[in-house]
Amino acid sequence: MSAADDPNGTTTPPGERQPSTGASPSETATSWRALSALEQRVWIALLVTILVVQALAIQRQSATGDGTLHLIAGHQAMRWGENLVNWEHPPLVKLIQALPVSLGSTPLLERKILPEESLGAIRAVHADSEHLLWAVRAGRWMLVITLVVPLLGCCFLLGRYFGGVRGGLVLTSFVGLGFSVVANLPILQTDTAAALAYVAVVLLGSALARGEQAWRWSVLLGLAWGVGLASKYSAVLLAPSVLVAVLLAPRTWLVRLGLLSAACGTALVIVAGSYGLANRHYDPETGQQALAQYVEGRATLVVGESFLPMRETFERLEQMSPSVTQWLVGFWGIRIQNRDGIYPSFAFGSMRSAGWWWYFPVLFLVKIPIAILVVGLWRCADCVRVVTSWSRPDLVVLGTTVLIYLGFAVASSYNIGYRHLLPVLPLLLLPLAVVVGRLPRIALVLPIVLALETALLTPRWMSATNTWWLGGANPTRFAFSAGNLEYSQNYLALARALERRGIEQVGVLHPGVGEEIVDAYLDGARMLVPGQDPGSGWMLVNVIVEQYVPAILAATPQELSNYDARRSQALALEEIWNRIRQGEDHGYVASTYRLYRLP
Repeated sequence: MSAADDPNGTTTPPGERQPSTGASPSETATSWRALSALEQRVWIALLVTILVVQALAIQRQSATGDGTLHLIAGHQAMRWGENLVNWEHPPLVKLIQALPVSLGSTPLLERKILPEESLGAIRAVHADSEHLLWAVRAGRWMLVITLVVPLLGCCFLLGRYFGGVRGGLVLTSFVGLGFSVVANLPILQTDTAAALAYVAVVLLGSALARGEQAWRWSVLLGLAWGVGLASKYSAVLLAPSVLVAVLLAPRTWLVRLGLLSAACGTALVIVAGSYGLANRHYDPETGQQALAQYVEGRATLVVGESFLPMRETFERLEQMSPSVTQWLVGFWGIRIQNRDGIYPSFAFGSMRSAGWWWYFPVLFLVKIPIAILVVGLWRCADCVRVVTSWSRPDLVVLGTTVLIYLGFAVASSYNIGYRHLLPVLPLLLLPLAVVVGRLPRIALVLPIVLALETALLTPRWMSATNTWWLGGANPTRFAFSAGNLEYSQNYLALARALERRGIEQVGVLHPGVGEEIVDAYLDGARMLVPGQDPGSGWMLVNVIVEQYVPAILAATPQELSNYDARRSQALALEEIWNRIRQGEDHGYVASTYRLYRLP
């Protein structure tokens, strides 16, 4: 019943709908009080465990991937009021994570930097490793407070709406306790913000499509979409979901136009506000220098000469609106990188710049906790029945959101990182959460199993696949790479592992990681450089070498972009790697490093 049809004018907000799937009250508890005392105590313990696990993820993972650059970009914008670096992502999340260090007395960098100085800045901030580690952890806590907790709350509301309170709690546990998600939620990236936007848009879009308090939900829908657009360019893919929700609302066309305007206007206010804050002291001369470096391919976007024909257009646009220019340069640059396949994809020993259509579906099956996978296969028919029982507005909004995102994902060359599945992962797991929520015993046991698995894998979550318990016989252990296995997240664990073994001096072969970064975590470490004799003593070879070198040498020029340079690098790495492998093999340490000793 819509608000217009309800004689009492009452409405049902998201998360408070009675299930329409025929489940009995005993199967689908609609409120916390309907749970038994034992269930309440267990769920309280599990919710506390989720927060404890996030604290462990914050404290025990080293700075990951380009997270340090995100922190630098946010700090620069907060301190200087100019959004000059890392246009690959809109500024909202970077501003949030940089807030603690920006309010502190010691800055990350003493001066303003331009895009072409970004890589040097990353090395510079690692010189004061204690301050950087504090800034990284403080930034992660900010993301947990502002994004992770709201995401978990939206997961609960979404699961509760479709499957009662147990369904909400189960979906929350899938996201908060699944080992493959835990590692990625608090890191200094933008995927958690995108996930929050996607879950919230489905939740609020469903409410709007049912016509309940349409103006209220349209504004909140725009708020959720705006958070996504101000954080990650992939939130553009939510536009059809917003449009569908408005079109399904039982209102006149004129009212629908107003609802769409309210949603889009609110989203634009959020995006404009974040860019406005980041550019509050914008200096045209400095901003134009930054723009020139992006256009000429001297920044962190790898676009070659693709921007040169658009130079005059960007320059004229910058005079009218620097923020719009920055958003468009970043958005268009990501499209160019995707088109050119500048980040080669690795899977099952092969490497391609174009990626594979099956990459993310197989990655999902390999990284999802096996307990969830087994229960999902067992109750697959129930999941289908649950989905087909949902109302048309709910199903259309949910289906539009999931199918469009997955459609673009399978066509993308960005086959890097399980974290890129985060935006739709809660939506994919929603039917199973509803089904499990109707099985009170399994609804308790399954989250407990997830919590135990996550505890056993601490802090090796990012490196693990769901057959981790097979040990060295794990067939998928090194099936994927990049952000799925190695994201520079294990340096703290590596330092502890070397300390336990009493190893003080060690050589490290880890391509793409500078000496300053290694020095920040490992006292007495030295970087091994291709073309030089590694010498004698303890040596560490990152698993990236073991994966990429054979894969690059087996690839063809048609399969890899920048083939000659990659092959040359692989040959140089192979030479020093072969020398190291002549020593004693002491196995893997900290999941992603193999330890050798050369006489």
